Amino acid sequence: MVDFLQNYNLVRKCILSCSFVSKSQVKIEFEKIKRGQNVTGNIIQLLWIISSFAHACREMNVVPLIYCQD
Repeated sequence: MVDFLQNYNLVRKCILSCSFVSKSQVKIEFEKIKRGQNVTGNIIQLLWIISSFAHACREMNVVPLIYCQD
């Protein structure tokens, strides 16, 4: 087991499955933020959670994957 974890070719991935989130809707909300428009609090909270997930994964040398609707 130790040899496996020390292999430099090892790629660890962590998946966050958000079947209730639409990728196209997230893009629309990001565009609103870029333009300085107001977005609801739950959108800000969701984007903060997704950002925190990705950041935590990268700190641990893990590839973050987020699955959602198209």
